Amino acid sequence: MDYYNNFNAKKNDYSIIIHGGASGYTKEDIEKLRLEAGDEFPQLRNLDCLLTQYIYEFLEKADEMLKNGVSAEEVCVAVIMMLEDNELFNAGKGGMKTAGGKYQMDASIMDGNRCYGAATLVERTKNPIKLCQFLKNNFGCKMLGGKDADDWAEKQNLRMVNNPTDYYHSAVKSKINEILKKKDKPKYGTVGCIVRDINGNICAGTSTGGIYNKLDGRIGDSPIIGAGTFCSNELGGISCTGTGEMFIRNCVAFDTLNSFGRRENDNENLGQYMKFNLDRLPTQSGGIIGIDDKGKCYSYFTSKSMVYGFVENGGMKNVGLWDIKLD
Repeated sequence: MDYYNNFNAKKNDYSIIIHGGASGYTKEDIEKLRLEAGDEFPQLRNLDCLLTQYIYEFLEKADEMLKNGVSAEEVCVAVIMMLEDNELFNAGKGGMKTAGGKYQMDASIMDGNRCYGAATLVERTKNPIKLCQFLKNNFGCKMLGGKDADDWAEKQNLRMVNNPTDYYHSAVKSKINEILKKKDKPKYGTVGCIVRDINGNICAGTSTGGIYNKLDGRIGDSPIIGAGTFCSNELGGISCTGTGEMFIRNCVAFDTLNSFGRRENDNENLGQYMKFNLDRLPTQSGGIIGIDDKGKCYSYFTSKSMVYGFVENGGMKNVGLWDIKLD
């Protein structure tokens, strides 16, 4: 009976936080979409509600998995795959076209033992995060890129994209850009997820479709361990979104967790270090989500908005778009 009670207490001791990307959306942009969406695109009449609804739905699915003892890694991958399969988020299906008309995806995953897998410049792999997981678990810490990464994914029977031009094209995103007159520049960036399971293991993952009209072959922070993703069971996990070059130059993900680990005051929290590291970058550089070693969730962004959601230590689900969470 004592074992049973202990198991039930532990069963609810899990956390997850998701982000759908740093965003240039303002409340004025949302209102403009609401007024000009038309009958052909009814979803744009309440885009803010739709984005938060998707995040909430993903949280519900993840919550059920974690309650049933699914590992942090499996939940992290499952959630990011959902984001990659949704055209409203800039990863996978929602990826952006390069200057040369290509679609090139980046992603990475890292577990609490600091083992990682990363993929960059993949064009035919439907879920880059799944490729990263395969690399991590079958080859140790590995990063593959370009055609070789796609070919390897196909040999492993991962889901592939037969016609990238058709698959990645999004009428909804085109309509958004038409209304906001952004010349097909994305309003949302990189997606990410951090999970702490009932066993205290943490996993962090990040995936992106890049920035519109980027140089062919350009690599951002998402596949770079220490820049866009970092994880440690002793400290926590970080996923970043925004201007990749800034996150790479400052090793934001690693430095945030490393600085937190060297803190002298136990009253300081991970959110404070996230804020400090992001505030050092140029204005509107992006956003960060984090989970500490106790399962506490944090989000911070300097962009106009960032859609995110979290379940903290098995508690209530919450989603946000305009407000940060630093406590």
